[in-house]
Amino acid sequence: MYIFIPYVILLASFRVLEIGDTATSIITWSYTFIALTLLLMISSLIRKNFKKNFAVIMGCIILSGLYFRFTPLHGYSIDIAASTSNSPTIVEGDLIVSKWFNLRFDRGVMVGLKFEGKDYRKRIHGIPGDTVVMCGLRAFINGYTYNVASNWKGISIDNTVCNSPKSIKYTLAENEYFAIGDNLNDSYDSRAYGPVRGDSIFAISKFKVDGKTNQGITLGVEFL
Repeated sequence: MYIFIPYVILLASFRVLEIGDTATSIITWSYTFIALTLLLMISSLIRKNFKKNFAVIMGCIILSGLYFRFTPLHGYSIDIAASTSNSPTIVEGDLIVSKWFNLRFDRGVMVGLKFEGKDYRKRIHGIPGDTVVMCGLRAFINGYTYNVASNWKGISIDNTVCNSPKSIKYTLAENEYFAIGDNLNDSYDSRAYGPVRGDSIFAISKFKVDGKTNQGITLGVEFL
């Protein structure tokens, strides 16, 4: 059954080439899938056993749909944001595409993590070896704090404000991360429960599909 071969290659490429990392690559891949299906249908029309070939193509399409039902196979998930903990970056109703393999936990990436049996989506601010100083709602990483309002540019610590004996200080150990929601005023995150272990992080949220514009917008930022 030669028809199976191009479908198997195309489905395998979704994970191997990490197609789900951007909205553009997903769209391109989808067009390729549609073009392949149409090409095989046309090819079947001019060959013998059209009904048999057509049935095989339909079977391939159904199997492809089943393939994308299981995240462990293709490595990505889609969910609808229902929390305000990362607004205005993510608002309720946005579609979020997350990656579950080849994960790198750098500063600025938005991750899915599990804490006390619940799943949360937060942004990594501190990585192993960093020094974190808590000052009210602000967390200073190696002397700098980052947030949406400052367009993720580092703001240095004000010792006159944060030189309190009540300040909480962490030195992140190996495999420890400090994760904070973009909505600093309404997010349950590492500022409340402390650093999280790397093995509690299960995905990286790569981009969102804006509910109003339907555009794909990357969720990662680079902390300078």
